[in-house]
Amino acid sequence: MKALYCLSFDKKTEWIDDGLKLVEDQLGTALLTFLSTDFDTFLNELVVTADDLNHPTDREKLAEAVAAKIKSQYPFLTSALLPMSFEKKKVIWLRYRLLELEKLRSDLCALVDDVFLMDERKESPLQRLCMRQSRDKLLAAKLAGLSDYLRVERRIYIGGHEFVPILSPAQEMKPPEDITSRLFLGADDLQAVLLTEIQEMAQQNVRLKKCAYCGGYFQPFSSRTVYCDRLAGKAGKTCKELAAKEKYEKKIAADEGLSLYQRRNKAYAMRVSRAPAIYQDAEYQAWKQAAEAAVKQYVDGTLDLERLTQILEIPNAKAVRSH
Repeated sequence: MKALYCLSFDKKTEWIDDGLKLVEDQLGTALLTFLSTDFDTFLNELVVTADDLNHPTDREKLAEAVAAKIKSQYPFLTSALLPMSFEKKKVIWLRYRLLELEKLRSDLCALVDDVFLMDERKESPLQRLCMRQSRDKLLAAKLAGLSDYLRVERRIYIGGHEFVPILSPAQEMKPPEDITSRLFLGADDLQAVLLTEIQEMAQQNVRLKKCAYCGGYFQPFSSRTVYCDRLAGKAGKTCKELAAKEKYEKKIAADEGLSLYQRRNKAYAMRVSRAPAIYQDAEYQAWKQAAEAAVKQYVDGTLDLERLTQILEIPNAKAVRSH
């Protein structure tokens, strides 16, 4: 019988069999995805909504809807929720399962912080993992007992999908071109697979940071990198982009001249939009070009705030009409 969770490792790379296809990604992706899962949000959906539902059918539909959302956002967790289909009280089962997963996530976060986070310490992740085991006997026992949970599986993939031999002699098969054979470490226990991945990451000297914007773990390109490339918020922008935007906005808000330009530019643009017969767009564009040049001089220190304020004056309606 196939293992529920399967990972295969190479240099800085891992392959995950998510039950549908073979997915290649950066080493540590499965672990970091699990650590970034917001189990509290899903728990709140069950607690807040389920308490208001009286009919058993409605409660079961709610549990199925939340489970479907989890599987959609985190395919790697699909196997963790498979037993729910055999449960009669699905809402209760899902609550307890999510609490278990959140406890595992919290425990692994503490381990990851100690082993992989970049800081002033000179020890490698593998050295840190060894020292952590010497202090944490329970962790040492878990890592020593991984062989009881893991099994090796050889799988063949054609076009990224697992090859299932067709045993009918009447059916012929052409030699496949896009074919891959990989050796997997598999287990039915999620913790065992994630701890195995942690061991591999330590062996390959993977270093992690916490994003200064979202607080999530990521693998930095260099020691200077402080923001991750995850999409954050509803704008579809990365943490790096959002942090740069906020930094720029704070800089403008703190500088009287830059803040003045931003306010007057918005005001002039709004007048052009609302009263195009009086405030012509061509005149606005000419003002904006001169204003941007003045702001550049102001930033460079060759123009003082008093002169900038004069240049940023918006022409009144009479002046615009007479012009």
